Order: sequence, then structure tokens, then C-alpha cells
Amino acid sequence: MPLHLSPELLAIIISFLPRFCLPLLSTVSRTWQAAIERHTMRAIHLRSNDLPAFATVFSLGHRRLALAQLDYDAILPSYSDHQCARFETDRDKRLNNEALTAAIHDLFSLLHSWEQEAASSAVVGNKNPDEVRTTPTTIGGKRGATARPISLALDVYSLSDAPYRVGVDVEEQREDVFRGDREDLFECRYQHSFLRLLRADELPLISRISTFETFTDTCEERRIEGASMAGMGAKMPNLETVAWWVDDNEKKYPEVRRMHRFGGFQVFHILTEQETSRFLNNPTSLQSL
Repeated sequence: MPLHLSPELLAIIISFLPRFCLPLLSTVSRTWQAAIERHTMRAIHLRSNDLPAFATVFSLGHRRLALAQLDYDAILPSYSDHQCARFETDRDKRLNNEALTAAIHDLFSLLHSWEQEAASSAVVGNKNPDEVRTTPTTIGGKRGATARPISLALDVYSLSDAPYRVGVDVEEQREDVFRGDREDLFECRYQHSFLRLLRADELPLISRISTFETFTDTCEERRIEGASMAGMGAKMPNLETVAWWVDDNEKKYPEVRRMHRFGGFQVFHILTEQETSRFLNNPTSLQSL
């Protein structure tokens, strides 16, 4: 098989190959490696504690260009078996907010560094760096290459939360609670907790993100304040689609509900008038807000 094929033909060939053989074929040549990794590096599921390894793997420009879907899990502190039977304390909430903040700031800083490097390369290539920073399809740093817009999906949880416990049978634990052999609140432990992103105004702009969604639409998921989601969205100037689940049905604590509603609408003014108009005039792009 000839090694020098057109990128279009090579992409077609790769699309028909079984996934298990792609790592081996990526060693054929740099051309094959880049073409295969444009396929294998397209969608990544990443935990925040693996961000340094992710940064190392994506230090190569063609891998950055390939990324189109990033499912990002912000990992919160774990808690003891004893704490499973206790509601979150103010200290727990503070530590969770700090963990979420660190995870988001670290991710944004990394993605922003990619765009800065691309802008520097554009100067060398006599391109307009402002255009590179604001146009998703020109970010990357490799002359003539194009970057895919990124769809960012955010999930937040602790590895001690019931849906994510490893090495235990959660359903069996629920039965133990029913029989009185175990004390555990499961997802009720954090049912009145709302995660807050701190220092959202310090986040750098990320031009390449075009879609932003959060996984907070079930009773087992942790909830993020609407103001925090809007604060992140305000740092995505090319954002086209959002899917945010904002749950403010806090009947037990009406003051908390009023505070979240007020805070959410306070932050929405950060979004430009043009972006807000686009969301309001195109409700299909706004699934839950």
C-alpha cells in the first residue's frame, strides 16, 4: 500500500478500519499518525486530576487541532464512609467550590495557552493574530491546518458519591440502609448544596468552544449555580449552543432560591447584548437555562 496518499483518501481509508488496529498503523509514518490521531483524538473524556497528562499528550499541534468533543469531569474531594450519612457542612461546600474552581481555571488556562501559541505562530506566518484568537477554525499553530470547534461537556462529582463509588455494590448498600444495617444519605447528602465557581471574572477567553453543556439534570447529579454556568459561558465568545440545567426549585430554603435567581441574572449581563439576543431569538439552542 503506498504511503503517500491524499489526506481525503487517507481519511476515508481510516474510517473503515477497526479501531483496535489504528495505534499500530499510526507508526507507519508521520502522515498516517496525524491522520489517525485526527480520528482517535477527536473525542476525549477527561478527569480534572488527569489534566497534566492530557496537557502532555496534547502538546503536539495536530492533536490539538483534532479535538472536537471534550467531556470534562471536575473531581471534588472524597469523603469518608461516616460522612456518607451526614449532610454537607459549610466546610465541605467551601472545599468543593475550591476544587471546582481549580479544575475549571486549570482547564481554561491550558486551552488559552493553546490559543496564545497559535497566535504567536500566526505572527511568524504573517497572519492576523486577532483573527486567529477569535476564529475557531484557524486556531492551532500549524500553517494551513484548521482546528475543530470544541463541544465542552462538564460534569462535577466526588468519587465518594453513590453513582461513582468503585468496588462496592451501591444497590446492596441501599438495601442495607433499608434494613437498618447501614447509615447513608447517598445523593441526599448534597441535595441542598449548589456548587459555585469562584473568580469567574479571572477566567481567560476561550475562542474555540462553540457548545457548552452540563450534566446536572438528574437527582443523583450535583448542581451548579446558574450564575457560575453563565460566568463560564461569558468567557466563550464563539459560543453557539448551550445546554444548561439550572435547578432552583429549592422549596425548603426559599431564600436560597431567591439568591440563586438574583445571582444568575446578575451575571447574565456579562454576556454581550449580541450573544443574549442570539440565545433569545434562537430558543432551540437554549435547552435549559
